[in-house]
Amino acid sequence: MDCLGNLGDTTSAEQLAVMPWRPIVVFLVKAIVLYAVLTAAWPLVDGVYQAMFRFGGSMVVPSYGPGVTIRFQPLPEADKYVDTLVHIQNKRNGGASRMKLSARYLGYTPTAILIALVIATPLTWRRRGRALLWGLPIVCVLVALRILLHVCEDLDTIRVIQVDGFLESVMNLARNAVSRSTFTWYVMPVVVWILVAFRRGDWAALGGEPEDQDT
Repeated sequence: MDCLGNLGDTTSAEQLAVMPWRPIVVFLVKAIVLYAVLTAAWPLVDGVYQAMFRFGGSMVVPSYGPGVTIRFQPLPEADKYVDTLVHIQNKRNGGASRMKLSARYLGYTPTAILIALVIATPLTWRRRGRALLWGLPIVCVLVALRILLHVCEDLDTIRVIQVDGFLESVMNLARNAVSRSTFTWYVMPVVVWILVAFRRGDWAALGGEPEDQDT
């Protein structure tokens, strides 16, 4: 039995020793460098991205009829953490809410993570382009969902909508999974990357094996 145990340990050690660590390290370094470049580029694109973020937010949130106004505005005292003010007013009962959001951390950061991972992945450029064409809209939908969850929470607070029972449980679960966990939010683009960039058997590409040049 000891011999079999030693044999198993030896086999595992040999497999670990022959694993192609260098291509994996190269991929990680490329992804980190690309993400750093995209992060450093934020001051060059912040105005345009924030405007797109606020416009998209106003499109996502539905109308709740006369007497309820929801406005996405630039935050006058914007800093590196928050840049958007969502002002909600319920004229029916005098309720009002002011919520601060960050276009950078809610939208730009997960987008940059996805782009860095896809470009660093050792696949053909056609495959990488296709992954971005699928992945970026998915990230946008998830960002829109997070904005909607934030807004709905305030709408419930000022009695524009009433969430209770089963729907309340579902929304609380969604908030905890999507909008209240920073860690989950940064893992999300990694999950999207895995879904859109890889096919069955493609994990060998990360190990440096040549990829088939198919479509």
